[in-house]
Amino acid sequence: MNAQKWVAIWGSSPSISEPHPARYAKNITLRYVLRAMLDGEKIRLHLSNLGGQEDVVIPRVYVAPVTQGSDTDESRMLPVTFGGDFACKMAAGESVESDIVELPLKRGQDYAVSLYLGDMTLLASGTKDTGPLCRAFFAEGNFAACSQLDPFYTAPMNIFYFLTGVDALCREDCHALVCFGDSITAQSWPDYLMLRVLRDGPKDDIRLTIPAKGARLDVLVMGGGLGLLPRRDKFYEQLNALPGVKTTLITGNNRKLYERLAGKYQNIEVLGYTDRVYDYMARADLALTKPGGITLFETIFSELPILAWEPFLQQEKNNARFLVKRGLGRVAAKEPEACLAAIRALIYDDEALESMARNMRDMKGQLEEQSLGHILSALAAQRKEVCA
Repeated sequence: MNAQKWVAIWGSSPSISEPHPARYAKNITLRYVLRAMLDGEKIRLHLSNLGGQEDVVIPRVYVAPVTQGSDTDESRMLPVTFGGDFACKMAAGESVESDIVELPLKRGQDYAVSLYLGDMTLLASGTKDTGPLCRAFFAEGNFAACSQLDPFYTAPMNIFYFLTGVDALCREDCHALVCFGDSITAQSWPDYLMLRVLRDGPKDDIRLTIPAKGARLDVLVMGGGLGLLPRRDKFYEQLNALPGVKTTLITGNNRKLYERLAGKYQNIEVLGYTDRVYDYMARADLALTKPGGITLFETIFSELPILAWEPFLQQEKNNARFLVKRGLGRVAAKEPEACLAAIRALIYDDEALESMARNMRDMKGQLEEQSLGHILSALAAQRKEVCA
């Protein structure tokens, strides 16, 4: 490809300006998953400490193509340098541009930018993004150069700290699309626009609807027989406000929660105990639930992608690790805002949902074959006993 100019493939202005207590972190990995809008030969990153009151040192930064979820292709993991130094150093109020990274980009492919914060670091400069393509994660420990983040030490978030832009070296006829507006511009509608352009290609006249009428998405939320679900009204208010999403909430035997929520929200259908779970799974696009063994098998046989509550019991931890490793679902943090960010990141991602459903269909076929094999083996053993 005859690359002739640099074009921004992702970018957002730092927007954390409201007063709040200082937030510090150390020994954590921040991983941001971004979707390339253009083909490119090389990339460079823009990082900012514009809202900071202290100097920031980020010891290591890496980029790599994403294989699925937040997992990356370790064989193509590349370090990012800044003036020849592996560490990114920014004074308060300063922004920096990385050295050029020899990473080819493919349109529509996801790429991960991973930052490791070693020492205590003030998190005062970032972009809050709640759109369907918001894919930000933090993990305890140094996983920046690792292909996988440990699901039990990782949680999704909706803030991109420090990273403000990614440029690609593209053809001369490539262009960036810039969205101007107030704080809502950093929320969801630019992501819908990006998804539409990726699907239909660039056009002279772009009209945006979020989402198309009749294209309703269904989320099934279950808390088990005891109805162990979030208590805060803010969680359900934001769930109710998701564009184009209808939620079915099964409270189980939690009668108190049922009485508090039933009929309160236009886009949330609240149910108590029901023996028709399969019916609700059949019409849902995504299930948010505990990763119990029975529930996991029910979702697999319903081919329903699963977003699992962050597990506590060891068996559920094993189940969650299984579903993430097999590409059947993801793990959502228990904290309401982080959980909502995980829902937003997945429910509007058609490719991820289709991939999970396809993996579940394959898994179901394997389980059915294994079951049939066990039955035939048992029958054969019985026949031998009879013949003997």
